[in-house]
Amino acid sequence: MNVKKEYYGDGLTQLHFVGGLVRCDFATLQPDPSGNGSAPRPEKNLRIVMNLPGFLKTFDTMKALLDRMQEAGIVKKNRIEKLDD
Repeated sequence: MNVKKEYYGDGLTQLHFVGGLVRCDFATLQPDPSGNGSAPRPEKNLRIVMNLPGFLKTFDTMKALLDRMQEAGIVKKNRIEKLDD
């Protein structure tokens, strides 16, 4: 595969489904322009739009990678505990 362009994102800021398409908005963290040392703020820099089958295939591929990373001990699975009523 010959990659023509590469983009970087610190994470997703929004993920939504509209008009039969999944829109993934990515952002990079930018320093506080005032220079006061405040926490970096996310700035949107890229939107990827996929049809539903493409999104589902991407999700499956990411899940498979996460499973392999968990098996290798690179990441640990978060355990969500139910709160008592």
